[in-house]
Amino acid sequence: MRVLHPNDRWEVAVMPGRTEAILFAAAHFIEAAQRAIDERGLFSVALSGGSTPKALFQKLCEPKVAPLIDWSRVLLFWSDERAVPPDHPDSNYRMAMEAGLSSLP
Repeated sequence: MRVLHPNDRWEVAVMPGRTEAILFAAAHFIEAAQRAIDERGLFSVALSGGSTPKALFQKLCEPKVAPLIDWSRVLLFWSDERAVPPDHPDSNYRMAMEAGLSSLP
């Protein structure tokens, strides 16, 4: 279910479960990436860490999903990276790479 937020500037999507939320987020990410690449030739996105983003990263890296985005035109940034080395167990970068982003072209 999608409802308009009271300030009329953004919507809140409420999904019935985790799987539906991940599918919704992946579809939204893919749509935003395709639109940005079509309009500007590039898609810049700031990623966060945590269990929900990890599931999204895993979905985006699936063999049937990953080709829907021209990853050579995507710039990834981390919005909440901890001050730890990229190979540290607490690193969001490490989590994202292990979730599948390292397999993308």
